[in-house]
Order: sequence, then C-alpha cells, then structure tokens
Amino acid sequence: MDPAPIHSLLREGQHIVVQVIRDAISTKGARLTTHLTLPSRNLVFLPRSKHIGVSQRLEDPVERERLQAALTECLTAYTPARRGGFILRTAAEGTGIEELHEDIRFVHRLWQSIEQKITPRRHWNITEAIVQFLIFTALKMKSVRLWVVKSS
Repeated sequence: MDPAPIHSLLREGQHIVVQVIRDAISTKGARLTTHLTLPSRNLVFLPRSKHIGVSQRLEDPVERERLQAALTECLTAYTPARRGGFILRTAAEGTGIEELHEDIRFVHRLWQSIEQKITPRRHWNITEAIVQFLIFTALKMKSVRLWVVKSS
C-alpha cells in the first residue's frame, strides 16, 4: 500500500512540530521528522510513542533483560498517558535503577517544557522559533552528552 501524498495530509499554513534528523548538505535540504526523540545519557525518550526497546548493540541477553526490567520498574510510577516510549542506549550497560530514574525525570521535565512552548494558545501561533528551540535542544543535549562522556 502506497503512503498518502503529503498534500492530502497537510494544508498550507498548518503548523507542525518537527525535529531535524540530518542537516542540510549542499543542495539537499535538512531531513525532518515528526517522530520526536529526546536523548539523555542512558535513554532516548520517545514522547509520542509507547515503544520500549533496548539498543541492538547491547548483545548480552542477560543484561538486556535486566535493563528492560529495571526500566519497566521505573516506569510504574508514571501513568500510561504520561509515560511515553524509551530506548535504552548502549551507554546504559551496568546502569542502576536510580540512574534510570534520574534520566526519566530529566527527559520528562524537558518534554514538559517543550510541550508548554508548542501548545497553541488562542492569541499565539506556533512559529518557526519552536522548531529552532527543538533543534537547539537536540544540539545542546548532544554536546552535553559528549562532554559528559569525554570528561568521565
């Protein structure tokens, strides 16, 4: 089955929230997605998903199962509507429950602040500034993550 044409899904002037997944190169524009992700040190948060997964690079089945059980235990404190989806990153190997809790709290707070900025109000339209905020946040998180890993 072919995907629906873009013009049947969006109308001119409609505002959507996107994330840049690949920067523009030469004559090609940036690659965008509406499947937003927020990385942290041990997790990737998928705010509009219910998927729970483990990085394929974590090959030890015992560690994969332990991490998935720890994440599931951490998520019991959240209602399903607030939970979102998560992917356990390779860096999570050996991580304890408290570290996972910290990451979950961090990405939930970050998502809450983003949601407040992108929620339309009657007197306020979503603008390009929101997309720039998401790009800045993603870049900031990547640089912070690299800095933390390098300084560890």
